[in-house]
Amino acid sequence: MKKIEQIAKKVRNKILFLGVGPWGYLEDKVIKSSQFGFFGEFGYGVISWLPYLKYLSECGFKISGVGIQGQRPLWNFASEFTGLNIQAGDSFGSDFEIRLAKKMLGGGAKIIAPANERRYGLYVNGEMWENPFLHQRIFVKNYSRLTPDFIEPKIYEPYVVINFKNYFNWGNPDIVNFYVAKEISHIVNFFGKRNIKVVLNRFPSPLEATSIYTDDSEILKDLCNDLMIDMAPYYDELDTLDEKNALQFGLLKNAQHIFATQGGNAAISIVMGKNVSILMRGGSDWPDYKSLSEIYDVSIDIGYELNQFRVFQKIA
Repeated sequence: MKKIEQIAKKVRNKILFLGVGPWGYLEDKVIKSSQFGFFGEFGYGVISWLPYLKYLSECGFKISGVGIQGQRPLWNFASEFTGLNIQAGDSFGSDFEIRLAKKMLGGGAKIIAPANERRYGLYVNGEMWENPFLHQRIFVKNYSRLTPDFIEPKIYEPYVVINFKNYFNWGNPDIVNFYVAKEISHIVNFFGKRNIKVVLNRFPSPLEATSIYTDDSEILKDLCNDLMIDMAPYYDELDTLDEKNALQFGLLKNAQHIFATQGGNAAISIVMGKNVSILMRGGSDWPDYKSLSEIYDVSIDIGYELNQFRVFQKIA
C-alpha cells in the first residue's frame, strides 16, 4: 500500500508541475540528469535551501548547481555552478523564474528548485528537505552549515561593519528598515573614540521592483571621514559579481561586529560566524535569525532603535 501511495504522489507531482521541473520523491535516475537551483530571495537560500544541498553533497550526491549570477561562492560544495542573469523572485521564488532558467539553459534542462507554489514534500533518495517553511525554527536533521568562499579584505586594523541599505521594504515608505545618516554617524563616532574603524558595506545589489529607494547622497551626506571606510569603490574595482560577493563575505568574516538590517544581509552575516546587531522595524524574520544564530554559534541582537543594541553597553 505504501508503494502504491508513493507512485501516486510521483504521478501527481509530474502532472502538477509539468514543464517546471522534478519534485516530490526523487531517485537516482532523475537526480543524475537534473541540476539543483534556487531563484528566490538571497536570505531564504542561505537559511534553508543551500544547507540541504550541501548535506546531500556530503552524503555522496554530485550537486550540479544553477542560480542567480554572483552566488558561486555560496555553492562551493557543488561540482559545478552556472550563474544566470535572473532577478530573484519573492521568498522562495516562483515557477516563472524556474521556467526562465530552463529557457536560458536550453537543451531540455531539468531543474530541481523550490518555489512558492511548490516547496513541500521533497525527498532526494529518501532524504527529506525539512525547511520549506518561513519564519520558524530551523530543523537541522538534513542540514549542513555553509562555509562560503571569500576574499580577504585589505583592511589591516580592527573594524566593525554596517550593512548599508537604501530602500524601503515592501513598497512602504513608513517603515524605515535601514540605518539613516544620524544612526550611521552615531556608530562611526562611538567606535572611532575606541580606535575601531567603521566599514560601510555598500554592496552593489540589484534593484528590486517592489522596493522604494532613497537617495544615497542624502544618507551619506557629511559622513565620509577618517573614521569610516566606504566599500563601494573596492567593489567597483572587481570584474565579476562572484568576486564582489567573495570580498563581501571576507569583509563580514573578519569584522569584530556587524550591524545588519532585516533581510538576507543579516542571514549571511550570521553564516560568516560573527555577532550581529539587526535593525528590524518591519518583517517577521526574527525566528529565522534566532535559530540560525544557534546553528552557527553566534550572538545576535535585534532592536527597533540603536539604543536597544547591547553592543553599546558591552563596549563601554
